Amino acid sequence: LESGFLSAERSQGLIPQFMEKVLHLLNKYGRCSIPVGESITVHLKVTVNISEPPPVLDHDVPILIRDRVRPHHEWDLTTQQVLPYIDGFNPTCRIAVEADVEINLVKSCLQNLLHYNIIKIIPVFQYSNMYTVTSDIKKLYSDLQEQCVLSVAIKGHTLPRLRDIMTLYTSMTNGVTVKDLCCRYNPHGLKIDEKKLIQFGVVKNLIRVLRKYPIVVPSNSEPDPRLRSLYSLFDGLHCLDEICCKVGIGQSELEERIENDPNVRVCMK
Repeated sequence: LESGFLSAERSQGLIPQFMEKVLHLLNKYGRCSIPVGESITVHLKVTVNISEPPPVLDHDVPILIRDRVRPHHEWDLTTQQVLPYIDGFNPTCRIAVEADVEINLVKSCLQNLLHYNIIKIIPVFQYSNMYTVTSDIKKLYSDLQEQCVLSVAIKGHTLPRLRDIMTLYTSMTNGVTVKDLCCRYNPHGLKIDEKKLIQFGVVKNLIRVLRKYPIVVPSNSEPDPRLRSLYSLFDGLHCLDEICCKVGIGQSELEERIENDPNVRVCMK
C-alpha cells in the first residue's frame, strides 16, 4: 500500500506475476520474501495450527519420529540434556534421573517436542505386555513394507521376511504376551528384533498395547496388607505402568500381589 504497488497503474501488469510467485514459494517452502520496488519486501509465511499436546506422565516413553532434528547446540539447555536419553525405551521418570534434570522440566521439554511433532509418546516396553493389531495393519502390505523390514531387522543380520513380520503382528492378541510370542516363534531366529518390532508397530499404529487397570471390588475377603495403601489408585483410571512409576515397584511384583488379593480385579483395554 505504501509503495502504491497494488493501486498504481504502472504495476497492474506485474500483479499476476507477483501472485503466481507467492503461490509457488508458499506451496514449495511455506514462506517467501519477495522484493516490491526498491525499498519494500513482502514477507509471508504459512502458519500451522497445532493443538496443545496432552500432559506428559511419568511412565510415558518418548521416541523421536523425525530423522532430522536441529543441531544439538540450537536447542535450549534442558533439551540438550534430555535428547540423548530419548530412545523409545526410557520412560520420562528414568530420563529425568539419567539426565539429572528435575522431572517437571523434563515433562515441559517433552511436551514442547510433542507440540512440534518431533517425538511421539508410546507405552513402556515389557515382555509381559499384550498387544492387539489395529485396522492400520493393512498398511504393512502397501506403504510400510520396506521401512518396516529395515526397522525391525537385527543389526548385522540379513533382512527378515515380511511374511514372518506379519505372522508376529497378527499373533498379537489378548492373553498373548510378548514373552509368549518369543517362546512360540523365536523372533531372533527369524532375524527380527522383538523390541524394534513392537516399537515400530506402536509408532505406526499397526498395533496398540492392552493396558491393565486394577479395580477394587468390595468383598468379605481380607485384603492384602501390602496393597491396602494402593487401593486409592485401583479405580480403573490408573494403569499398572502409571502405578508402578508412582510407587516405585516392579510390574511383575505388583501383578503377583494383585493376583493374590481377592478384592482386586484387572480390566484390560
